Amino acid sequence: MGFLQVHIAYDPKHYDVLLGKLYSLPCDSLWEEEGSITAYFDEAQFSEMQLKERLHAFPKDIFQNFSISKLKEENWNAKWEEAFDPVEIDSLCYIYADFHEKKPGFEHYIRIAPKMAFGTGHHETTYMMIQQMDDIIHTGKEILDLGCGSGILSVFSYLKGARKIDAIDIEMPSVENAEEHKELNQVEYTVYHGGVEDVPIKAYDIVLANINRTVLLTYASHITDLVASSGTLLLSGILEQDKDLVEDRYNGQFDIESCHKKGKWLCYKLTKRTS
Repeated sequence: MGFLQVHIAYDPKHYDVLLGKLYSLPCDSLWEEEGSITAYFDEAQFSEMQLKERLHAFPKDIFQNFSISKLKEENWNAKWEEAFDPVEIDSLCYIYADFHEKKPGFEHYIRIAPKMAFGTGHHETTYMMIQQMDDIIHTGKEILDLGCGSGILSVFSYLKGARKIDAIDIEMPSVENAEEHKELNQVEYTVYHGGVEDVPIKAYDIVLANINRTVLLTYASHITDLVASSGTLLLSGILEQDKDLVEDRYNGQFDIESCHKKGKWLCYKLTKRTS
C-alpha cells in the first residue's frame, strides 16, 4: 500500500465547493496551484467510487483534466520536499520547512510541516492576508482566525504581538495541523474544531476570514457581530468576479479601507463603523 495522487483542473467559480467536497473525504493533504488542485490519499482509505459520488453534481465540462495515479511510498517525503519551496513575503515573512535553509533578512519566520500543503502561504489569499496584517497593530489585541487552515495567520498574529488568539476550522486535519504549527513555532493560540456558526458571539479587535465566498456571504451577519466597534475585518478567499457580491453584503456596517489583488484573488481590509 502507498499513496494516491488525484489531480483536478477546474473552473475557478467552483473552487470553494470543490475544496469542500475533497475535504469531506479522507484526504491526507492538498496542494493548490492556479486552476488546479492535487489531493493525496492513503491508498488503504481511498475509494474512487466515493470520490466520483462527491463530484457527480458538477457539470461534466468543468474538469479540463482529472487523473488518479499511484505514488511509491518510499518517495512520499521526497515528493513533498520537491514540491514545496519556501515562501518569501516581501522582506516581512519567510515561511519554510526543516529541510530548507533559514534565509536571513526577514522580519518574521514561520516554520511549517509541509506534509499538509494546504495553507503553506503559497496561495495568493494567504500571501495577501499576511501583507495586510502587517499594517494592523496587533499588540495587546484579541484576534479570531476563522477557517484557520494550517494556522499560519494565527502564528503571524502571535509574532505581531497579539494578546489572545482564537482559531477555528471545520476540518479536523486543519485543526491538527494548526496545533502542530503552534508547537513548531513556540507560539500560543487556542484551536477549536467547528464552523463559523459555532463561534460564540463576542467582540474581537481583529477578525481574519480567509475562507471562501459561500461562507463569507452565508454567515456575513454572524461574522459582522464578531467584530468590535472600530475593529478590523480582513476578508479573502474571494475571486475578482465575486467582488460586487461581497462588497454589497459587508458595506452596510463596514468602511472599505483597502482591497488588494493578486492573480484572480482579492483581499479586503474593512473597519467596522461605530454604533
